[in-house]
Amino acid sequence: MVAFISVSREEAASRLRGIADMLTALGVSFERRADELELTGARRVLFRVGTCSVKTVGFTSILVVGDEVARWESRDDHSNPAKEVCGSLRPTLATQEHGFMVLSSSPWTIDDYHAEQFDRGNQPDQLVSHAPTWVANPTLTEAGTRSLEPDERTWSREYAAIPSSAAAAVFSADWIAKARARWLRVVPLAPVVVTDPSGGKRDSWTWGACQWVRLAPEQPEGLVVERRKLVEDRNPWTGATFQRTVWERVIETPEGEKPYRPVVTPPFLHIMAVDGETGRFGDRMSADDVVSRIAGFCRPLGQRTVVTDNFAAYALKSTFNRHGLHLLEFAWNNENKTRAVEHAVRLFREGQIAIPPEHEQLANELARFDEKLTPSGYRTFGARGNGHDDFVSVILMAALLDLDGQLPGSPTVQGGRFVAEGR
Repeated sequence: MVAFISVSREEAASRLRGIADMLTALGVSFERRADELELTGARRVLFRVGTCSVKTVGFTSILVVGDEVARWESRDDHSNPAKEVCGSLRPTLATQEHGFMVLSSSPWTIDDYHAEQFDRGNQPDQLVSHAPTWVANPTLTEAGTRSLEPDERTWSREYAAIPSSAAAAVFSADWIAKARARWLRVVPLAPVVVTDPSGGKRDSWTWGACQWVRLAPEQPEGLVVERRKLVEDRNPWTGATFQRTVWERVIETPEGEKPYRPVVTPPFLHIMAVDGETGRFGDRMSADDVVSRIAGFCRPLGQRTVVTDNFAAYALKSTFNRHGLHLLEFAWNNENKTRAVEHAVRLFREGQIAIPPEHEQLANELARFDEKLTPSGYRTFGARGNGHDDFVSVILMAALLDLDGQLPGSPTVQGGRFVAEGR
């Protein structure tokens, strides 16, 4: 048997069609049955395709081809099962002196099974080869592939055949530093309070206040005066010239006059305050105690509404009501989390967000908040390793509320329509 193992049944079926086309072109007779082709001449060879599962065994092979091994994925936990699958397939070659296995793939991460085997290099038991797209296919050029994929990380992986880490930091250290430096002590106007509840065992219960801030133009040194000025203009229809009066502002300084050009600071999302209960706080305080703290947080802000995700919102509403607070909930699923992360990234990248500079835990969680890619390209977000992202959740909830038009004064949403977000 020649076995082709692919990431999915659709991929496996396409391999079978390709084999049938080649056998037909070569004039080799065969019979096709479901997921296999059998040569009908004197040389009895069976071509079979299967998916990347440890159940794909129970035969004798002269060749096993693992197709796109770096992208194999388990349906149960989205992990790559290549090590276990290959371990089950090798015994099918045991009785064939000249049998061998090919593990072929474009790279994905630096720590999957295919990457580990490639890093071993040429050994008595294996040979390795590598080629970027424009070398493997000389009809293409490196410049041409770059025009197809502007993202450097994706281009390196898909065209240059360079694997990348499965996890990458979402927020750069420079973005975080600028967001901390921008934070100001301003008088709250209409802050929105958000909270991320917890069961009190391992995760933190966090909350914070946010609002869009528009600062007044910076006042220049000197006296700003407004005066009339005659300017010459031309009638676009007749071509005749005439004079008209305009008003202009200038700054009077000891050195003379200069034009008045006010410096206007773009609005930014101000994370005014972040707080929370951390550790195993459930051993020392009840949910009512935590809500009491949140009520004390809301009181000086003049806010009686708190926004939360749908975790235990039904059970908590009555507790918040007893403390004079109204609890609003929204769906916190992977789609909304992805939207929130993408919007938060844009706010950080463009300098449109400010975070409390003294909150070290928030800054640390932001620095260790990673995007993780599964072999199928599924994106997940969360803390690195065994870390926490509970304070980051405050930022993400604020970003999601901003996308949905729930933050007053936001430049993100205009007229009830999403803008600048590709939505």
